[in-house]
Amino acid sequence: MTAFGEMVKNTTYVVQTPTCFVCGKDGEVEVPMEGFLRRQLGALIQDAYPEIGKDLREQMLTGIHPQCWEATYGSMEGHA
Repeated sequence: MTAFGEMVKNTTYVVQTPTCFVCGKDGEVEVPMEGFLRRQLGALIQDAYPEIGKDLREQMLTGIHPQCWEATYGSMEGHA
């Protein structure tokens, strides 16, 4: 593996998420750099970050924090 490949494998990136419409606060999620690069190249979020729970993937898309989702909609179980 190249030095660049090693760096990508061993690095994370902090994604700034949209403002949560429930609490009005911004957020961030730390993700693997490899997944971040895949996402930037057009991968679906579940394919770019399979190791990240759907609650944090939802936060990256909509801004709603996992605890705000729970308070508003209940458990995320059963949601696609």
